[in-house]
Parts: sequence; C-alpha cells; structure tokens
Amino acid sequence: MLIATHARSGGTKFGLDLADKHNLRFVGEVSGSHLKSIGTTSFKKEIHETNCQPVLSDIDIYKAIYSHEKLVVLLNTAGYLHLDRADYVLLRENPTACCLSFIDLLLRPHSGAKIHWQAVLLYMRLMFNDMFTLITCCVEHKEDLPILWFEDIYPAHTQNLKYFNQLPEEVSLGMIELVKYFVSNSDIETKISVLQERTSY
Repeated sequence: MLIATHARSGGTKFGLDLADKHNLRFVGEVSGSHLKSIGTTSFKKEIHETNCQPVLSDIDIYKAIYSHEKLVVLLNTAGYLHLDRADYVLLRENPTACCLSFIDLLLRPHSGAKIHWQAVLLYMRLMFNDMFTLITCCVEHKEDLPILWFEDIYPAHTQNLKYFNQLPEEVSLGMIELVKYFVSNSDIETKISVLQERTSY
C-alpha cells in the first residue's frame, strides 16, 4: 500500500496502523536517509513520536517503490509524483500547524549534531514547498483521489510544540510570522477548502 502525503501529516502513525490492521510490513519513509548503505544515521527513530523508522537495505527501498504489494510504504516527499498509484492520499487541514510541527521535530534533541534554528527555517520552507505542490496536484487531478484528512482519522490529536516553545520569544515569534507569510501569500488554504468540499460526504 502506498501512502502519498507530506511531512508531519500523521503518515507514520497511519502507516503503522494500516500495517497492523492488514498484517503487512511497514517500511516507513522511502528516503535515502534511511538506507543502511548511506553510511550515516537517520535520527527519525530517535526523535519521532512513534519511535519508528526501519533501516532499509538497497533492495528494500527498490521494492518499496516498485514491488510494494505486501508492504505499507510512506511517500512523504514528492508524494505528488505517485497520485495515480496511491492507495491513500493523506492531508492535513492546517498548513500552519504542519509547518510549526516540522520545526519542532527538527529542534528535538538527538545524538547527532544540533541544527541551528536558521537552518531549520530552510528545511521548513522546503517542506512547505513539497506540501504545497502535493495540495496543488490533488486539486488539479482529474480523477477522484483516495484523500483522507489527518484531523478526521485522529480527532483527539493535540499539537506538541515543546521544543519550539523553548526558543527565545523573538525567534519563535519570527518563525510564526514567516510561516504565516508563506501560507497567506499562497493559495494553499483555498486549495485545501476545495479538496475538503470534494471529500465531504
């Protein structure tokens, strides 16, 4: 099963739940950063809420993309390239909350080198671009897509910004303003509304 989504969508939790329900193997994110052969460590297992991200062999990552019938695969970067093959398209209603959650994730302590908050903003912008592209492609897609909303699946979820909230106030407020700038200067919220109308029953 392929889950096309974006970062901080709840995709890892959703993938684990699907794997458990259907007795399938969850391979997590399809990303070179989780390949054993890359020679460096992925910190997702260490800092993510689920504490889950399998280390993948070269054949694992190939099968995840091209032979995934007995797997649950998370495509949370460039998910827009897989809309025609996705079993699920998982989206979030609140792009601002998604961006702030991503910032908090990157600020969490781990055993590697600490990321400077200015670099965190670059990574967040790249994540926003990816989310925006996925939302845009979903709107433009001519076929019905199997869209699910994070908020519908996990209505009891509460936003955890523990490490974001530990930043100096002038830094955190500046980050919030930057996220709001990206969101308000794009039409992402309008596009999300279009998709919500299509998927409301």
